[in-house]
Amino acid sequence: RPVSELSGLTFDEVANPNAGPGFALHLGGVETGQLAVNHNTAGAPSGNSPFTFEAWVTNDMAVTNLLLMGWGDVNAHDDGIGFGRRDNRIGVLYDGVTEYISDTPYPEDGLFHHLAASYDGTTLRLFLDGTLIHTVVPDPPLHPLTSVINTLIVGLKAGQSGDEFWRGSVDEVRFSKSARYASSFTPQARFLSDADTVALYHF
Repeated sequence: RPVSELSGLTFDEVANPNAGPGFALHLGGVETGQLAVNHNTAGAPSGNSPFTFEAWVTNDMAVTNLLLMGWGDVNAHDDGIGFGRRDNRIGVLYDGVTEYISDTPYPEDGLFHHLAASYDGTTLRLFLDGTLIHTVVPDPPLHPLTSVINTLIVGLKAGQSGDEFWRGSVDEVRFSKSARYASSFTPQARFLSDADTVALYHF
């Protein structure tokens, strides 16, 4: 469906087998605007193993902190990984406390941008439209998530609440169990599935 028709609908209502150019999922920045999917933890990222979050999005610049997606215990604020915009910059929130944030401001143009966070087990890298904008070696190192059942959430970080629900449009989402990017790259307009794909959404 066109973006204009999606605001206020549930995820069941926006299932779209014909997703493609001109379509996107619009999240209104409220608690009902999130997609939670339980995944079997076998083979999925443990928290300190390689992973990549990536998506094509727009967002409301009037809000400073917005969480685009997360992985972890949906009921535990301190047992998950979140990815989105922190202080109007791209960043990762880990264990509910630790933040890794780029120095590059998020573009205030209302257009779709590709965001990515890629971790190879040692180094975390953040990308904007395929350009490497931040590199950090977390100290202390990232630790394994402790929950038995982990959940992928689009529109918020697992275990997070309050006013940080993503507010904007989401066109493509992919969560991978590998570090897909180590240097600047050209983002795919439409993500593909492969052996490292944990979850993939076309809206």
